[in-house]
Amino acid sequence: MKYIFTIISCIALHFPEMENSSVIKNNIPDEGKAILVKVSFFPSFHLPVETIFNLNEKYFVFYSPVPHSVDLPQSILSHNSSDEEVREEYQNYLDERPRLVPFKSSLSDNDIVSIQNIVKTFSDSDFSDEVEEPATDGMSVNIAILLSNSKCYQLNPLNVPSQKQRELYQQILNIIISKNINDNNAVILKKLTEYD
Repeated sequence: MKYIFTIISCIALHFPEMENSSVIKNNIPDEGKAILVKVSFFPSFHLPVETIFNLNEKYFVFYSPVPHSVDLPQSILSHNSSDEEVREEYQNYLDERPRLVPFKSSLSDNDIVSIQNIVKTFSDSDFSDEVEEPATDGMSVNIAILLSNSKCYQLNPLNVPSQKQRELYQQILNIIISKNINDNNAVILKKLTEYD
């Protein structure tokens, strides 16, 4: 009986330690979770734009990495500027290339989970930075992903992203579109979606 009491006492003394160790294990973050995603869009006939999604702090920023400048199309340069048709063509050209208004917006838990779920399904080839046959026209993209285990990936699929890479940047565009309230940005975002 004396031995049984000793055994029960030892278990009782160590039980809180065992319970605490399981709590600690349950608080360890998922090692493959995306915590930061940056996407740069380089459309062939429009100015580039970038976005950074900070999934830990639940926000994103949308901005242009270059100054706003609109080159005159050759058809405008070769015509008399007093011609009404040329002025209308030029105005249409400018309307398709408005100045981007940078903005920051919060991310919902659903936004964050949707991005993390796509990244979780990436294969080794989706994380690869090799492009076999880049296209010559279209929209080129550059993607950087930081995971919770401090692994950082830079993906340069150029004009030929994998299906998962495309799914990721399209989801990011959808989130930006849903949070945008600026007319100029709406034109720019619409142009980006038309490249696919």
